[in-house]
Amino acid sequence: MTRKANPLTNTQVQKTKADPDKTTRLYDGNGLHLAISPKGVKTWYVSYTHPTTGKKNQSYKLGRYPAISLADARTLTADVQELLAQGIDPSTHAKTQKLKVQNKVLMNAFADEYLAYITPHSKPRTIRGDKQRIDKDIKPLLGHIAIDEITKDDIRAMADSIERRTKPNGQPPRETTRRTLAIVGRIFKLAKVRGLVDDVAGADVLESYPKIKGEHFKFVEIDALPRLLQDISAYQGDTQTRLAMRFLAYTFCRTGEMRFLQWKHIDWVEQVWNVDISTLKRHARHKVPLSRQVMEILEQLKPITGGESYVFWNATTMQPYSENFVNNALKNMGYRGKQSGHGFRHIASTNLNELGYMGDAIERQMHHKGDNTIRAIYNHAEHMDERRDIMQAWANFLDMLERGERVSFRQARAMLDAQHSQDRHKAVFDKLKAKGLDDDEIRRLLSDLL
Repeated sequence: MTRKANPLTNTQVQKTKADPDKTTRLYDGNGLHLAISPKGVKTWYVSYTHPTTGKKNQSYKLGRYPAISLADARTLTADVQELLAQGIDPSTHAKTQKLKVQNKVLMNAFADEYLAYITPHSKPRTIRGDKQRIDKDIKPLLGHIAIDEITKDDIRAMADSIERRTKPNGQPPRETTRRTLAIVGRIFKLAKVRGLVDDVAGADVLESYPKIKGEHFKFVEIDALPRLLQDISAYQGDTQTRLAMRFLAYTFCRTGEMRFLQWKHIDWVEQVWNVDISTLKRHARHKVPLSRQVMEILEQLKPITGGESYVFWNATTMQPYSENFVNNALKNMGYRGKQSGHGFRHIASTNLNELGYMGDAIERQMHHKGDNTIRAIYNHAEHMDERRDIMQAWANFLDMLERGERVSFRQARAMLDAQHSQDRHKAVFDKLKAKGLDDDEIRRLLSDLL
């Protein structure tokens, strides 16, 4: 039972002096009172009866005066009375809240836990990409906040900071923004499973950053391709970078696949690159027939990186080259906003179709997502013979352009077919000669066959 008292005034609270022999108490009502110690320390308390045990004269400390004013003390007392009405002991409640604060999980720590969680069942490229975006944008902007206190506005602020890093064409890096938001969403889903949050914060923020239509990897048109190839050959920078640009042009592979190409993935007998499945966008094996020109590139790289695991190896960082090493070289050559490493794929896809090569073989060689279609399920053909011919013809076509031979697609196809026939004729000639036949016998045999 609390003592009845007239409400306190600010003057009483401020001017009441301490009794050097005992604690002085000033009562306000609803159990609120001010205790003044013999040394003059003034502290607010609320007296109450325990809501479950019924034990009387329990005391709950609100804090010291003047940090907590009389008005503040009355507001806090009302909060205590509300807890009591709900059958909650205020002292126990305060301890629980304190523990919750002490056990707060910051985004910094939980982002690392998320990376550890996905590592066993994710591709290395996924882990690398997620970690890069976590370190660059998520941790610096959200890392210091407890994960259950992050709001939609916090997430939107992070997205806006990414959007401000505009490209040379003035557009925001929308794909980066969307991928980073997707990672935040996955982190929150894991946090919800772990019981750290009730909802996925900012689940609908991604909708505010739609894909930018028409945003493609830059690539030059056919009339500018000869100059590009000539500029690559004249590149005075790092030898590996120059060879990497030619490698991309000839093979039109994805830049990530090339960066993580290892020597063990090359079949020197069959002249085929068995692409490491961990680098592929789709979890399906992929082979790249290697043209004569690509084999020459690999031979040039042998003395440089042949002692390493990776074909393209940065000796300074002791790891494969970064994802931007080709793009940076192209920018330095004057192709900023005109050509990217990935753009060689678009060049090949467009022009191989213009040259009239088999569409299915081109798509198979591009390793497009279209391979997931119903048509592809029933079409298991690898088209390796056609693809081998296409890869050699494409390399020959690029060399033709670099030499400045300007012809129509029809003329180019006729020239490529003639060269292909000549190459096959020579290959048969060399094999027969290796078996011991003389030149006249070989020519007679080939004449009979033709």
